[in-house]
Amino acid sequence: MRILIVLLLCIAFSYAKQSDSIILSSHPSPSEATVALAKANQNLLIQELIKRFEFKATIEKNDNELLIVLTDFSNPKTIPLVYEVLKRDYHTLKTNYRVIKNNTGFDIVWLAVIFVMFGTIGVIFIVRSSTKYNELETEYKKLKKIKDSLSDKHDEVLNNLGYKIEKTALSMISARDEIINEPIQEYTKEVVQRKFQSIQATDKILIDTTEQIINFLKAKSGKLKLQHESFDLNKLLDEITAFVFQNFKGKAVELIYDINIDVPRYIMGDRNRLSELLMNILDYSLRHTSRGYIKLVIAKFDHVRVDTALIEFKIVDTSTGVKKEQEDAIFTPFSNNDNQRGLFITKELVRLMKGDLEFVSRYGKGNTFSITIPLSVDDKRKQSYTLSTDSISLKELEKRYIGIIDKDEESAMALKKSFLHFTKNVSTVADYSLNDYDVLNRFDLLLIDHSMLYNETFELIKKIQKHKELKLIITHSMLNSDYVEVVDEQIERYISKPLTPSYAQKIFLDIFSQLKVVSNEDEMIYMEKMRDKCSSTLPKQYPKPMIDTKDATPEFFKEFARSSILIISDDKMTLNILMETIGNSGIRCALASNNQEAFEQLGKYYHNFDLILLNMEKECTNGYLLTKMIRSSHTYDKIPLVAIINTQYNQSEILKAGINAYIIKPIRLATIYSAFNLFLDKVNLGSPYVRFSQSEQILDITRGIMQTQHDYQVYLELVKEFKDAYGNSAVQFKTLIQNQQYDRLKELVNNMLGLSDILGANNMFALLKRLVQDVRNKEYAKVTESIDEYIEELEALNTNIEIYIRSVKS
Repeated sequence: MRILIVLLLCIAFSYAKQSDSIILSSHPSPSEATVALAKANQNLLIQELIKRFEFKATIEKNDNELLIVLTDFSNPKTIPLVYEVLKRDYHTLKTNYRVIKNNTGFDIVWLAVIFVMFGTIGVIFIVRSSTKYNELETEYKKLKKIKDSLSDKHDEVLNNLGYKIEKTALSMISARDEIINEPIQEYTKEVVQRKFQSIQATDKILIDTTEQIINFLKAKSGKLKLQHESFDLNKLLDEITAFVFQNFKGKAVELIYDINIDVPRYIMGDRNRLSELLMNILDYSLRHTSRGYIKLVIAKFDHVRVDTALIEFKIVDTSTGVKKEQEDAIFTPFSNNDNQRGLFITKELVRLMKGDLEFVSRYGKGNTFSITIPLSVDDKRKQSYTLSTDSISLKELEKRYIGIIDKDEESAMALKKSFLHFTKNVSTVADYSLNDYDVLNRFDLLLIDHSMLYNETFELIKKIQKHKELKLIITHSMLNSDYVEVVDEQIERYISKPLTPSYAQKIFLDIFSQLKVVSNEDEMIYMEKMRDKCSSTLPKQYPKPMIDTKDATPEFFKEFARSSILIISDDKMTLNILMETIGNSGIRCALASNNQEAFEQLGKYYHNFDLILLNMEKECTNGYLLTKMIRSSHTYDKIPLVAIINTQYNQSEILKAGINAYIIKPIRLATIYSAFNLFLDKVNLGSPYVRFSQSEQILDITRGIMQTQHDYQVYLELVKEFKDAYGNSAVQFKTLIQNQQYDRLKELVNNMLGLSDILGANNMFALLKRLVQDVRNKEYAKVTESIDEYIEELEALNTNIEIYIRSVKS
């Protein structure tokens, strides 16, 4: 037995001494060795072997050369297997494996001696050796299979990539050949435009594909750098909303944002990459979902680090799903040719962000993508969605109750969560309560889906509004274009879903935070106390009357192009003088004749006025009161106030009330310019930007967007609607006049009048208004003279509309 133990120790010693490493390559310099080691660590096959057999690649010095070796094997017996796997890729591979094989024969000799000496014991060792050999052979086959699989995937990626580039390039060539080969006489403006749009579409696909390849390769090589900056989660969702609307409008699918209340508003990370990976998944879901909804759920989980949170972005759709055997294919680069964006990049981005991506599909029911990423919370910024109040009209804001009625329970709960971020008084209402007076009467604000606003419910709401303040908002899916807006004073506004918490908060404040026109001294005192509490710094005051600016002309006012002013006056003569003075300067004007209208205008324009002109002569008391009301609000107290007065006013009292400067009647152009020069910003009249801004008389985009409650999507749709309906109306207009069909002409002009005003088409609106008056007065000669003016104005308006549409698309 002692002899046997000695023999076994000799065999074990020979194993340990002669077979503890594999030499990949040798190098004369440290730099070359470092590069070789990096390549070895990036080799997918070596990475897989390290995972399975637990060893490491390192640099060892041997005389005058440096060796790249695989060493520290957890089980030295696996060295022959690793050698067999790698020798096909590394032709310079060196190892003690040859010695091991000889040693194995040597061992067999020793085992034979042992067998002769100890018979039964030798048989047991032979059986054990045979079993271990079979295990190693099985492991070798598994590794070979993995290697072949990796090679197949690599080939598949290249094939898919080549197919996509080839298909895109052929589409571009085909589109260009059509233009080149088509007879010139067949060309029209519409044909050329359509063909170039086709070329641009294929160009974009090729550019996107190239960008995907570059990002994919960067991500794989670790060269794709991530940004680490603070961003608002609401802004991220706004970008996603714009992307979905632009690419999938009209689809019968509802997009839902379900954001948990504990999710931080400001987080640190790479917003662009996070936005990209979410858009990629939404793009896939929207292309494969024909009805139902796609829900983005954002939740927060605790993390080991205090300053970091695990944020989960879960996207659930109601598509048909995919079969089990097809799940891996959707993440294979360029395998899905109908999907414009790459899910394979999403997987790499999640990996770079040290996150996890899980995909679960229930065939016939839908897909669920779950992305969990550790993101830092920005502790330097205020995370809560607080309601700040600075006037008596906001004093009871927290007591306002909100009711949500929606056809879909998922959508209703998501809307509820958006409001719960800043108020507790929000509830969903069951559809069977639509005609219940007592239920609806509990609320101050109702959000009702457009498909559920029945006549009975609408009449019931009107009845309630006669006895209390009840605001009504109609909701609709962002992608749905089938709904019809009902114009009624009982409806506060239409809004599109989904809602982010900040958008819900903005709607809430827009509706309830408008300054109330006060009528008693107690309320005024309260408002002045609130103003003192805010301690806002008012614009500079000028105690002396405005003096004239020498040689001022109407051209001088173009220096203030793009400024926005509010004129408050019930004196038509004063208004006429002011409007004639400002003329076509590019200054945007809004008018109000009393206190109530003044605050409606301030609310309508979202406090973007640069100056307020207030005529105090007609309503002396109200003029003082209005000034104090404006100055008591932290929202409006930064707007300069210039009063127009006569000599009977006490100038010191005016300044004490909050006026910044005053003009004594009679009003003169040179005096108005002096006042504007004090408070309005000048622009460089020679810059292209200002030349474009002067076209606002043709299409005042800023005013138009303001008039659609800052809903850019609604404004864009109205612009397109005007272009489609009336863009080619020049021929019709001329024909109606020539055929003396003035009733039909009046109908056309009236139809265009309201829409042109909403769009901010100032020149067109003025022309149409004049035409209405001429037709009414039967001054048909003037109408006929306006044909050329109408054609010219329509062409200019069409040009501006086209420029705006293209700028939005770009």
